[in-house]
Amino acid sequence: MALYLLYHLALGHMGVLFEGYREGHWWQYFVAVLLLILGLVFLYAGKVESVVFSKDDATVAKVKTTVVCTRQVTEWALDQVVNVRVFKRGQESIQVMTIHYEVQLDFRELPSVNILKTKDCAKAMR
Repeated sequence: MALYLLYHLALGHMGVLFEGYREGHWWQYFVAVLLLILGLVFLYAGKVESVVFSKDDATVAKVKTTVVCTRQVTEWALDQVVNVRVFKRGQESIQVMTIHYEVQLDFRELPSVNILKTKDCAKAMR
């Protein structure tokens, strides 16, 4: 959307795009650049999290992948896992429904880690 606004401002200023306004005001350019920066921040903040249980390697891995394909991998040894628990969090009332589920891994020598947060009960139980 920001690129569309910049496109119309720049080509409208040159008179190439349409016979209309000949000048773009400074605040129009500012809003278009601000929208472009905000869009890039949202793209940078978006992440996909995957949890991988590997019996072959005897590890549990939590992989975070960003839009630009950078990966952050956290691995734990499968023999260190003592307990896997699912917690039901939030509240359910007439107007408010904030129920969600968290899967927590407990380790022998490490602190507990939340590996999954979801609103789907069946997904948390698998």
